Amino acid sequence: MIRIHHAPEQILFAVALASDEILRTRVRAGFASYHYVADVSTDDLNQAYRLTNTVEGPWWQNAGVKFLGSAEHGLAGARSTSIGDVLEFVGGACHIVARCGFVPLNVS
Repeated sequence: MIRIHHAPEQILFAVALASDEILRTRVRAGFASYHYVADVSTDDLNQAYRLTNTVEGPWWQNAGVKFLGSAEHGLAGARSTSIGDVLEFVGGACHIVARCGFVPLNVS
């Protein structure tokens, strides 16, 4: 299973065109403000990314996705996963969505 963490807007804007090292630094510094939005039943980063993007319908309705909406981050704010967001393997590593692929992240 992969946990999906969405960045707040101020981080998204700051990392949109950042290099991998700047991306790591900014995401690590702001990770405490991220929104834990979903669990995805897969061990494949590409599939988790695909399943949390709205393509043919709302991503939170995709099979294998458990949306964790809340008053703070409800359906109205359920944007697709994007650059700067973090995908976390349960009991394992974290990866940042980058411009092309994923960048490993140590959040401790």
